[in-house]
Amino acid sequence: MEDKVIVSVCARPILYDTTMVSYRDRNKKDLAWVEVGEETGLPDQPSVSDSDTDDASAAPVPAADPAADPRPPGGTKRKNARRVPCGSTPIQEAILQALHMEAAQTPPPPPPPQLSEDAFFLQSILPSLERLPRQACAELKFEIHKLVVEATRRTNLEPI
Repeated sequence: MEDKVIVSVCARPILYDTTMVSYRDRNKKDLAWVEVGEETGLPDQPSVSDSDTDDASAAPVPAADPAADPRPPGGTKRKNARRVPCGSTPIQEAILQALHMEAAQTPPPPPPPQLSEDAFFLQSILPSLERLPRQACAELKFEIHKLVVEATRRTNLEPI
C-alpha cells in the first residue's frame, strides 16, 4: 500500500516540487491530493474530530474592533503566508511510514576497502601523470608496463 501511495504522489510533482509555478496553487494541489486518494483508496482529507465540526450551537466569533488593533493602519501584509496544516492526512501518514520503514531496512554501506601500499604509490604519481602531454603520458605508461613485465619474468612469476 505504501508503495502505491509513493508512486501516486511521485506522479504528481505539484505536490512536492517547489520550483513549479503551480506548486503555489492550493486548488491544484488539493485536486492532486484528491486524485492520489482515489488512486490509493485512502481518504484525501484529514479526519475531523467531533470537536472540530461546525455546530449550530457554537458561539459566533466577534468581529475585530479596528480601534483596538495595535498595528498601524494598513499594517504589514504577508504576501507569502504559509498555511499551517492542522493535521496530517492518511496519505501523508502512509508516505512517512513507508519512508521510515525503508530507512530502517536499508543496511549501512560497507566500509571502503583498504588500499595497499602499491595503490597509494600509484595514486601519488597520478597527478604528475595527468599533467604530462598525451604522447609523453602514453610513452611513460608503456615503459611502466614494460618494467613490470621484465620484473615478472626475472622473478619467474606468470605474466599478467
